[in-house]
Amino acid sequence: MRLLSNFSKLGLSLFGFGLLCGGLVGMGMFMDMRGGDWLWIAMFASFVVFLVGYLMPTIIAAKAGHPSLVVIVLINIFTGWFLIGWFVAMFWAVQSVGAKRCPSCKEIVRKDATVCKHCQQPIDCE
Repeated sequence: MRLLSNFSKLGLSLFGFGLLCGGLVGMGMFMDMRGGDWLWIAMFASFVVFLVGYLMPTIIAAKAGHPSLVVIVLINIFTGWFLIGWFVAMFWAVQSVGAKRCPSCKEIVRKDATVCKHCQQPIDCE
């Protein structure tokens, strides 16, 4: 969670999109070449980079403890390849960066909040 709080929402989105594009470019470069075993290793590494970029909204939502994690995962996996689905999932996932759950009512509040806006209970600072 600490890593996520150091990035801005736009930074996380651009990082994930960069991984997505970098993996695609890497796979495209290596598909055209002929070679030995190193070629398969390079293609595998490019595929892993692409996969991490493709699943970045899911990774961010899971690390942040997003309350709509299941929906984000489904949107990311089933509509992410349209690219608009990927951006929708990424936008939704980064909405929880900088947020935490209230220990009393379990609603999402800002990370720097000292009182829950939903139940008006004090929130312990971490």
